Amino acid sequence: MKQMLCKFVILILATIVLSSCSFLFPDMGLQFHNNKNHSSPVPAEPLPADVKPTPNQMVMPALPEQQTSKLPRSVESGPLPGESLSSTGSLDTIPSEPAFYPGKRTIIPDRNNSQSLSASNASLVLDKALLTEDITWSGTVLVKGYVVVAPNVTLRIEAGTVIYFAGTSDGSDAARLVVQGRIQAIGTAESPIVMTSDRTRPDIGDWGGILIVSSEKRNVLEQCRVQYASIGIEAVFSSLNLKFVSVIRSDVCALLRDSYVQMTGGTLSNSGFGIKTYDSELELKDASVVSNKNGIILNNSAVSLTSVVIRDNELYGIFSKNSRIKVSSSEISGNGNGAVIKDGEGQILMTNFSANNRTALRLAGSRIKVQHCRFVNNNHDALQLEDGRALIWGNFFNGNKGFNLYNSGREDVLALQNWWGSTDRSAIIQKIYDGVHNPGSGSVLLFPWLNEKPQLHP
Repeated sequence: MKQMLCKFVILILATIVLSSCSFLFPDMGLQFHNNKNHSSPVPAEPLPADVKPTPNQMVMPALPEQQTSKLPRSVESGPLPGESLSSTGSLDTIPSEPAFYPGKRTIIPDRNNSQSLSASNASLVLDKALLTEDITWSGTVLVKGYVVVAPNVTLRIEAGTVIYFAGTSDGSDAARLVVQGRIQAIGTAESPIVMTSDRTRPDIGDWGGILIVSSEKRNVLEQCRVQYASIGIEAVFSSLNLKFVSVIRSDVCALLRDSYVQMTGGTLSNSGFGIKTYDSELELKDASVVSNKNGIILNNSAVSLTSVVIRDNELYGIFSKNSRIKVSSSEISGNGNGAVIKDGEGQILMTNFSANNRTALRLAGSRIKVQHCRFVNNNHDALQLEDGRALIWGNFFNGNKGFNLYNSGREDVLALQNWWGSTDRSAIIQKIYDGVHNPGSGSVLLFPWLNEKPQLHP
């Protein structure tokens, strides 16, 4: 009798326990039953938004909707703030500045680049040296660590001198030349001065470069070749004259901060950046900026470019922000984006924009006069404007795959007396994007246009 009573009590307790579990875990019963047949529990259905789960209830989040790839925005919808609409309907966002992170190399060099130059092969070896008296270098010079030219001291470098800068295995504390006084490095076409890595298999960033700091003196580099540096030539609160100087295979060829630099002739090529300026003045004439990741990047600067070739730079030929710019008789061709000018002013005269892969010239918030320029055979839009502050006058447009002129803003654009590649009105209008295509855009004022090619252009 007692045994039957005990069994009856146990049965009642078991029933109570199972009822409690069912209340606490209403969706788990099936899982407990079938757990031996499944490697993992079946997730419960998500609760409705207005139902709160019990404290011990397992709630699985709802699966996100399948994400689709970003489709081009339709012409009718218009660009979002900070974006501009391309002729194909895709969105082109203008960055504040092409990315560059100090201390991180644009192009990572191979640090296993063989052995360095032996000191016995150099006529002069300097290791962590401070120059306190005027000195002249010639022959073969090896710099280890650093050389600092003290204020009021002049370093002269004779034609034909080769200066090797020692690198380190990990790229840290690489050798560099720091000028606080004055540098006069005068080579010749037959005997240029060469500043390079000491490695037998040199690579980008092997040495630090030339840094000119707070030197308003007559600093001159002429017929020099600088190569395999991190920053080839850097000027900070200084003035510098470069004549037929070539800087190649560096993270940055030339970096200017609060400085005044004149450069005539020479080449800046095969690097992360050709020129970067901050709060500086730059006069560039008869020079080439070619085959870099980015060509010329300008920030809060005043720049004059005359007879400059800016070609085959992967991302930007010119990217200018808050700067005053004058470009004349130059070539901007074969770049990713030809030239982007944001919040600037100035003029672009008699310059050839051709075969750029994206927009040849883009103006945003800029008071720029574009006159007597050629826009031919670009692979995207020739000219794109985001407001009506520019004047487009007397230019030549032909063979561009996108629009000849694309007004992505709401203001009217003045573009008179241009040759649009045809005298037929419908053909001209077909290559112009404005309020006719999108009621949200401003108009492009075309008439009168030129009915024959300008004599200036073939």
